[in-house]
Amino acid sequence: MNSVYVEGQTVTIEWKWANEKIEKIAGLATELVMLNVDVIVAPGKPANKALKDATSTIPIVMAAVGDPVGVGLVASLARRVETSLD
Repeated sequence: MNSVYVEGQTVTIEWKWANEKIEKIAGLATELVMLNVDVIVAPGKPANKALKDATSTIPIVMAAVGDPVGVGLVASLARRVETSLD
């Protein structure tokens, strides 16, 4: 299947920025979860920790997390086989 993603037509991007204020991250994570988004992309340990605490049902794509197992974000790097992106 050939999918074309066009912002505003086939995909909507919800940007959230903490502007280097760590205390805002948990609230922003909650906002994203309440929007019932399909997937979340987040950089760094603080944002990914807040998202992990906020949801167990929305997939999170981690960026700039060197060792997600070591910092306790995931139990292992094994692929989840029960997930379907159909």
